[in-house]
Amino acid sequence: FDGMDLSDMYGFIEVLVRSPEGLNRPFLPYRSQSSNLLLFPTGEFKGVYFSEELKFAKKLGYKILPIRGYLFDRKPSPFRKFVNEVSDRRVKAKKVGDEGMSYCYKLIMNSLYGRFGINPECTNTEICTPERHAYLQSQADNSMNVIKLVRSDRIEIKRSNKKKKVVYVVSYVRNRKNLEEWIPPTISAVQLSAAITACSRIHMYPFISRDDCYYTDTDSVILGNPLPADHVSSTELGKWKLEHEITEGYFLAPKTYSFLTKDGKEITKQKGKAKNYVCYKWFANQYRDPSLVTKIKHEAEFDRNWKKLNIIKKVYDLKLQLNPESKRDVVYEQGKWIGTKPKHVFDYEVNDRYHLKLDVSVLEEDIEKLKNQKDPTLVIPLQKALDNIKAKLDDEIKGKGIKQELMPTEDEDPWLLRVSEEEMNERLLLIDVYEPWWLPEQESSCLIPTESKAQLLELPTIDQK
Repeated sequence: FDGMDLSDMYGFIEVLVRSPEGLNRPFLPYRSQSSNLLLFPTGEFKGVYFSEELKFAKKLGYKILPIRGYLFDRKPSPFRKFVNEVSDRRVKAKKVGDEGMSYCYKLIMNSLYGRFGINPECTNTEICTPERHAYLQSQADNSMNVIKLVRSDRIEIKRSNKKKKVVYVVSYVRNRKNLEEWIPPTISAVQLSAAITACSRIHMYPFISRDDCYYTDTDSVILGNPLPADHVSSTELGKWKLEHEITEGYFLAPKTYSFLTKDGKEITKQKGKAKNYVCYKWFANQYRDPSLVTKIKHEAEFDRNWKKLNIIKKVYDLKLQLNPESKRDVVYEQGKWIGTKPKHVFDYEVNDRYHLKLDVSVLEEDIEKLKNQKDPTLVIPLQKALDNIKAKLDDEIKGKGIKQELMPTEDEDPWLLRVSEEEMNERLLLIDVYEPWWLPEQESSCLIPTESKAQLLELPTIDQK
């Protein structure tokens, strides 16, 4: 990407980003290496993003340093006609009161997006003979690690008047990293769903970032004030549907809320086993004292026993309590919970060189802006800082060695291309020392153009106060 501007890129880019200061509702997500949680933090971190959301983030004040990635050709959306036709049929089904067909059309539209985003690394489960089990075990243990065993249970089946039969229940995934030739998955196209999700975030952010946004979840927001009429429609794709008018409510955590509507309904959402034991009053009490814990007995009608391959009824001791907010930091004032703020992260695992290059990029932008000022002395301290960082960057490159930096292992970099050693050595000779990666030209295409992103969204609900 040496010399290439972000505005000219279209595809999936690995970048180092630095968020603007004072951002209460950060836009770019980050996968925590320690907890595996998807956060929306402030700070400085590395991630892989769709180019269109990076361009949007840059407008919000994010500083972005492209590192490497895959670029695609921009093509017209293949989904526009399909989605519009299915949506029209759903509207007609609603008009005639056919709720069954309306629901089917909704599933078809949602499944289109979900199907493309399915994990290509599917888990295969077999009930097999000892001979087949031995073969699968050999495939997992050999030097190529063709498969990875997830579970392997030995089961004895008792049969009347016959000897016991031994079978194995084996679950495994194919190790695609160690295949001699990379084969594109036939059951999914993750790049399409990833692009749709990124465009959805762009579409949602102006509403999520409002000061009167109390809660958001996937395709809905709860706002303190009404939206303009031209943003609301129960039938038009890409617009909001007014689902409820709320008088009061408690929104304590993701998928953990309860509110009262203008027409007197109580609507409660609670994930997990506790969903049948909480109500509006419980949420009110938890808000007043987040440390409250209530112990109850929970009876599971269908609990799975994997060892015996049985479905059993089981009684659990269940604690009803509010888990500490894990995706944002809780804010207290004089001991009272008043809100949350985004977590701040600094990805120390990112190569120091990338942090330095981002500093260079930011300083160069600032210097360019100040050149138009009447006072040239404003540029001098920034130019000195820039020269110092460039010198440090030169030392970093000379000290660590170029080839080592350019050749991550497959474990460190799942995007490592499979090319011959001779070809890779030839490419290494062509690389500028300031550019840490080279990707051969790709003739693939991403089929999600920016101008059609609204056609790909169905935002069916909006909750408003």
